[in-house]
Amino acid sequence: AVPLFPSHDRMPDAGITTGAFTYQSGSTKQQIICCGGKIYARSGNSTTLLYSGQDPEAYYSAKMWSKYDGTKILVMTNGVDPVLEYNGTAVSAVSFNDPDSIIGTFRPKYVFIWRGRLGYADDDKLYFPRPLDLTDGENGYANFDNTNNTVDVFFVEPGLGGVITGVEPLTQNICVIYKQCDIVTGK
Repeated sequence: AVPLFPSHDRMPDAGITTGAFTYQSGSTKQQIICCGGKIYARSGNSTTLLYSGQDPEAYYSAKMWSKYDGTKILVMTNGVDPVLEYNGTAVSAVSFNDPDSIIGTFRPKYVFIWRGRLGYADDDKLYFPRPLDLTDGENGYANFDNTNNTVDVFFVEPGLGGVITGVEPLTQNICVIYKQCDIVTGK
């Protein structure tokens, strides 16, 4: 395995590394590095700046997702900046379909996949956009159109455990919700 940053090839900008993820689609495999408020792609010994202007200290959460047309994207969140997606070439802000203002200025801290749906989490809520619908071409990960009451938002009581600090699926039917001082499960 090739290290992310071999000693002979330093990151172009100094700063805290706040996320490192793998993007893979077909034979394309890249390391995506969030560092110093910028996002880089690394392949072999080459490092390319993809995006800048992000909070330099916000830590990222990311998941690979396949859009309805088969395009693979890496969805990235940090709780401060807009949700971003990387398609193997460029990073762009996700354009959410939200006619009912369910999510407002959405800045989730975490992104996760559970029950075949891409979900988002902030301090006390889990959000699941409308499921993928091939008939109307929606991408499923960005559709908060609640016309058919298909957007799910779950409130996770902070209580004594504090705010959500992470979400991971345990099985197809159970996800683990990590909190500051507690671990709870969702079904």
